[in-house]
Amino acid sequence: MGKNSDRLLVGIPTRERPEYLTLLLSSLFTQSYQQFDILIVAGGGDDLGYMNELPLSRFVKAFQDRGIKVMTRLVPGVGRSEATAVNRILFEAVTGSYSYVYKVDDDHVLPSNTLEELLSDLEQLEDEDDSLYLVSGVTPWMKKVWDGASGPGDDVKVVLKEHRKGSMVFTDCWVDADLGMEIGHFDRYLSSEVVRTKLASAANFMMRPDIRLLWSDIGESSKYADAIWFLQLQKFLGYKLYIDTGVEAWHVVAPTGGVREQADALVKESSWDKDREVQLCYSMIQFGMDDRGISAKEEETDEACSSDGD
Repeated sequence: MGKNSDRLLVGIPTRERPEYLTLLLSSLFTQSYQQFDILIVAGGGDDLGYMNELPLSRFVKAFQDRGIKVMTRLVPGVGRSEATAVNRILFEAVTGSYSYVYKVDDDHVLPSNTLEELLSDLEQLEDEDDSLYLVSGVTPWMKKVWDGASGPGDDVKVVLKEHRKGSMVFTDCWVDADLGMEIGHFDRYLSSEVVRTKLASAANFMMRPDIRLLWSDIGESSKYADAIWFLQLQKFLGYKLYIDTGVEAWHVVAPTGGVREQADALVKESSWDKDREVQLCYSMIQFGMDDRGISAKEEETDEACSSDGD
């Protein structure tokens, strides 16, 4: 047993958003479950010098006085992609012998029961069988960016059986001439359920530390790096993914920093992002995990993915 075998590691990738990082730390400070340490990993040219400034330094000292370690790391990466930062979090969760790891983006605010609820979800799922599990909360947006990205003023949805497609809940992925995705974890729901999903939330997820598969870069964008990783976990390692509809990890939607290329560039549509769409398209078909539920033929792959991604 490692020295941290009874603790959770909260990993936060960040870049040049100290005010939003402060908001996240304030929500971690009031968590009902306090058996955790914090790892803040900065990439993309960030230097974390602001960690010594108020109010961030006040939170760091307060956490430390509670016996909660706050660790920082600088990692090189490709452009503004968060892949290297996420991989570092997963690596240190394994090498630090933590029982679980919770990854959360720096511009989110968590309800006080988030860690306790997701940890309870995982423990109950693990009691069912020997499968590997990953669970995340929903991530409603505080600013409505596009139709389908739920804002604070939008109606709360009901989880209905007819909205489910087998075990693939909330995410309908299909490949035709284009790739389309309906991501239900942006919504809020009336009921609190732990439900199966094809793609969990990259913004917040909890699992046992595992570095057999890591996120990958093919350029400056990390768009869909999480989606491809989620598919790989299921295809190659047999993971089962779940979403807890009762845990609302609010996305504050920082206009700058993080993976943003420019202020208020909230929709990812650069040439690098287009390449990521093509990569996800290929992955879904070749893994046999598109909505048709079959392994597509090579000619179908070529036809579906000969898109305008260049």
